[in-house]
Amino acid sequence: MFVEADVRDVAEVRAAVEEVTDRLGPVSILVNNAANDERHDSATVDEAYWDNAIAVNLKHHFFAIQAVVPGMRALGGGSIVNLGSISAHADFVGLPAYVTSKAGIEGLTRTLAREFGPDRIRVNCVIPGWVFTERQLAQLVTPETLAKLDQVQSLKDNIMPADVARMVLWLAADDSAMCTGQKWIVDGGWM
Repeated sequence: MFVEADVRDVAEVRAAVEEVTDRLGPVSILVNNAANDERHDSATVDEAYWDNAIAVNLKHHFFAIQAVVPGMRALGGGSIVNLGSISAHADFVGLPAYVTSKAGIEGLTRTLAREFGPDRIRVNCVIPGWVFTERQLAQLVTPETLAKLDQVQSLKDNIMPADVARMVLWLAADDSAMCTGQKWIVDGGWM
């Protein structure tokens, strides 16, 4: 099932969760993955750009969680997986709003894990390194960026979407039943 929503619009996020719940029952697993890592320079960021970046990359995490928690409580628990970014831990330049929002996801994960733990709702954060998505390959992979990656990533294979998906699936499954409030880093050993 696919439900389209503008993640910047809280009403649309809530309506999407309601539609899913109406058709499939309460949500037991939520993966917050929508983001945009558009490059931007600090000097050119205005208030509208900043607000949009935070809305696209952070705000919807909270409101999607808020919308699914009642159903998870009714089910006796659930799993929420938020997607952060290695950019909040590395020396990235050229995306301050994105980095700020991704750092915020980590704080949100920790506080909500504590709040919802008594309800057996787990909240974790997956921190991917540079994932070779179609968009990244088309827009950002150059000989220069690959050389930089080779300097900072211990494992020399490229991180593919499936590498991150496997971690998300583990966190969604009962295999991770006693894991909450944590950062799970899938970055190939970024150092």
